[in-house]
Amino acid sequence: MKRRALALAILLASNGATRAQDFQLHGFFDVRAVSPAGETSWDDGGLGKSRYGSGDGGMRLGGAVLDASWQATPALSAVADLQYQPDAHRHFDVLDAYLRYRPASITPWRWSVKAGAFFAPISLENEGVGWTSLWTLTPSAINSWVGEELRTVGGEFSIEHRGSSTFQAGFAIFGRNDPAGELLATRGWSLS
Repeated sequence: MKRRALALAILLASNGATRAQDFQLHGFFDVRAVSPAGETSWDDGGLGKSRYGSGDGGMRLGGAVLDASWQATPALSAVADLQYQPDAHRHFDVLDAYLRYRPASITPWRWSVKAGAFFAPISLENEGVGWTSLWTLTPSAINSWVGEELRTVGGEFSIEHRGSSTFQAGFAIFGRNDPAGELLATRGWSLS
């Protein structure tokens, strides 16, 4: 069964590969000059309202992201977002890594399937490289929570109708998301 699935994936990837080879890399480095107040930050268990507290001053690397996307064929694409966060428990992490199949449509209806690790299509705020906000430096509390706890590993089916107005619906099956809600119960809302 696995060999058949692999053969099908190779066949889909090679079909039309000479027509669509588009590979893009985007990324950023977040460098900060920090001059915090004298209180201990909430991140270190104190009552400070910011991420940095007493003794955290100076120049700091806030993080880095590398976003790779490959349009293998007109219908098949692959995406991978890698993140480095020096203050996180795991310094290196995969934000998104998925395959998406969306065939061309000549009717108002278009469908797609996606499989891998990805964020649910919740946020209109975090549309930038590495799931960052294009409009603010710090994401909202709800998007901080979504980014920390709601990344899923699974599959998604989406159908869209395009016309005078656009309608889209999706269905997803996912796992590896058991602790969702734990951070809210333990710590409450944060801007991180």
